[in-house]
Amino acid sequence: MWPLATGPLNRPKLPGIAGIEIFKGHTFHTSRWDYGYTGGDSSGGLTGLKDKRVGIIGTGATAIQAIPHLGEWAKELFVFQRTPSSVDVRNNAQTDPAWAASLEPGWQKRRMDNFNILTSGGDQDEDMVGDGWTDIFRSLSGKPLRAVSDKLGRRLTAERRAS
Repeated sequence: MWPLATGPLNRPKLPGIAGIEIFKGHTFHTSRWDYGYTGGDSSGGLTGLKDKRVGIIGTGATAIQAIPHLGEWAKELFVFQRTPSSVDVRNNAQTDPAWAASLEPGWQKRRMDNFNILTSGGDQDEDMVGDGWTDIFRSLSGKPLRAVSDKLGRRLTAERRAS
């Protein structure tokens, strides 16, 4: 089984703002949502914010989900952008049913390994995914990425042999 949410984006990141620890207002991280304070639930209804000035720091994927609800219920909402998110076309394609039926057992693991190696800066003879992510990473080069990817490639090969 493959772990989910691995890598540098799987841990909550607090903003590095000088003096944040002495802020007297109520604060919480979106990964630890405080419905006791905001009211409502994951579908909205944040009635506890109706008379509040609310600030959210960040404009990434989580903020995109939270801002519409905060804006609907808060008296005022301030959005602070820390680091702009990178947005690009992934260019996923429709899956041809005939092609999918022709796949041999083990195809998904080979495709996953291929994707992981390519997006880690490694080389592969074939790009089995062929989307925006692998396009970007196949275009990158550099010794540090290749050294990391070579290590990853050896680990994936060892894991494949063990399974």
